[in-house]
Amino acid sequence: MAKSTKPLLVAATNNPFKFAELARTFTASGYSLQPYWQYLGRQHFPTEGTKNFTDNATGKAEFIAKQLPEAIVIGDDSGLFIDALPDHFGVTTIRELNEHAKTDAQMNQYIIDLLAPTQASRQARLTTTLTVVTPNGSSFSRTGWTTFTIPFQPIGLYSHGFDRIMWLPEIGLTLAQLPDQARIPFTPRGRVVPQVIHELVLRDDFK
Repeated sequence: MAKSTKPLLVAATNNPFKFAELARTFTASGYSLQPYWQYLGRQHFPTEGTKNFTDNATGKAEFIAKQLPEAIVIGDDSGLFIDALPDHFGVTTIRELNEHAKTDAQMNQYIIDLLAPTQASRQARLTTTLTVVTPNGSSFSRTGWTTFTIPFQPIGLYSHGFDRIMWLPEIGLTLAQLPDQARIPFTPRGRVVPQVIHELVLRDDFK
């Protein structure tokens, strides 16, 4: 039997917004990504660590891969770094934000409030690490990132979350001012997904 050119690709995340962005990004490269819960129902992932993104992404991917051994499983972990706030965010970004805010709007405002209005540097970086576990048991990780400037207030209505405070000097807009398809090449996931697909093709996991 010929090897399928359309393998089952599954996202190991419980976050519907993260899944939606990952799915759009894979679709833009010609591949369909499915949520793991379509096959298993909602699961409780192992507690994330505080050391690095790769360990967290790998933990999620391996957890689902054990239950869906026929799938190529994608685990994801992301974090925010702000030059002027070295003691904040990083691997524990969401945990810190959840302690101080309940909505996306409140999270963005918390970040803006931490930066004094006169702060000279408002440069930041958002990273996304993807770990892939394949049916043959092999795995690899890749990271993408976007460097941006944090504005004095959220801008844009096309998307939510950090996108509204990610102002890109090269285009003079925030990510939230770009429609979905136009936004993909500028996002950390939009930059790392092509790396993942390229690696899977090189490894002959799919063509």
